[in-house]
Amino acid sequence: MSMTFLPGLVSRLLNARDNVPDAAMKSARMHFLDALCVGVAGSQFGSATDIVRLDYGPGPCSVLGSDRTTTPQAAALINGSLIHSLEYDDTHTESVVHGSSVLAPVALAIAQQRSTDLNTMMAAFAVGWELLIRLGLSDPGGLQRRGFQVTPAAGVFAAAAVSCLLSGDDVEKSARALSIAGSMASGTLAPAKRGDSTKAVQPGWAAHSGIMAAELARVGITGPDDVFHGSMGFFSLYGGVDRSRDFEQMIEDIGTIWHLPDAAFKMFPCCHYIHPFIEAAQLLKSDIADSEITRVHCHVPEAVVPVVAEPWDQRVAPQTTQEARWSLPYVVATAFVDEKVDLETFRGEMRDDIITFAQHIDYETWCDSGFPRVFPAKVEVTLSDGSVRSCFIEDVLGNRDRPFTEEDVKVKARANLTSVGLSSHRIDSIVGLLTVDRGKSIQEFSKLLEVQIE
Repeated sequence: MSMTFLPGLVSRLLNARDNVPDAAMKSARMHFLDALCVGVAGSQFGSATDIVRLDYGPGPCSVLGSDRTTTPQAAALINGSLIHSLEYDDTHTESVVHGSSVLAPVALAIAQQRSTDLNTMMAAFAVGWELLIRLGLSDPGGLQRRGFQVTPAAGVFAAAAVSCLLSGDDVEKSARALSIAGSMASGTLAPAKRGDSTKAVQPGWAAHSGIMAAELARVGITGPDDVFHGSMGFFSLYGGVDRSRDFEQMIEDIGTIWHLPDAAFKMFPCCHYIHPFIEAAQLLKSDIADSEITRVHCHVPEAVVPVVAEPWDQRVAPQTTQEARWSLPYVVATAFVDEKVDLETFRGEMRDDIITFAQHIDYETWCDSGFPRVFPAKVEVTLSDGSVRSCFIEDVLGNRDRPFTEEDVKVKARANLTSVGLSSHRIDSIVGLLTVDRGKSIQEFSKLLEVQIE
């Protein structure tokens, strides 16, 4: 492994930051807007609302859904947790990373700390996404097979990079920050089994840790130059295989190929793997009464089974709303019974009528589904007369081949801000400042975020 790898990577990131094309910048604005508004809704309805009680002391950085400000590290931790707490944040599906839940809070916090303009903030945010996507693509599914959540585990590197890009750090300090970040990589899928709120906190912790890695690098702390390479490198430790060569190849086109525009927005506030099954259920239900349905059979991609389908009895009857977000049978049953899945689905107590319907659902493992390149679904419904109707969703709505429009993103953003009672004037200002008024300062934007939601 060349000792120049990390400095070379940083040089590529710096060049990319200074040359973000219009399409990638537009996509960055849409993803930042989506994350911000999901986080505001998460401050009231998410699984980690208690995290706002943390007191790191005063600072210049916004806490979403509040008029309070705090330190960059605390803001990144809190806001990243809120953004991820509804399972409503974006995903680059092929790499399976929720980039904005880690990177938007870092970009916002450091931009506020450094009084950076919005364009500079967005450029760093976009480049952070590109690094995180390539980390995920270097070993697709590898970390998940060993029980790690790739978003926080790999996200800490991208978070450190964004912090350095916005702080004006030189190549040496930035490379050192990446080497330090490897000692902070963490995050498992264990909390998803029961819907524990630490699942939401993991991206926030990665955001917090990325900022800390940059701070430590500035005061002279060092890390291993081979943080990605060899038997003690990131890929070997977390994925079980040394994918450093793949990563080296992946980063060669940073600044030339932009993957962020391919990242998917979420239509529903639950695990992204379930979304195509919701769509299939809604299409099948359009002309079928609940009383006619005797069986619903789902074909579930092999890698998805342990996340949303097993243990099956537990998934059929989740105990909490957060656990329900990861339950294929409960969410699909909701789509059939209510013909919708939204924020209200995951508020209050578990419903007996939904659990009763979920008992008619079963599944089989789908080994050649194309996952994670696509997030597909196959659903077959058996009716009381013995007939069978089926629906195949090739890929999830919002993904690269079925993208959201800019207006779709704005509608979702407005709905999330409206759900917590923000005025239409403030909503228009937030949406406009991020999507239209591109030369505005971070201070103007920060003022709009100073809200106390009752």
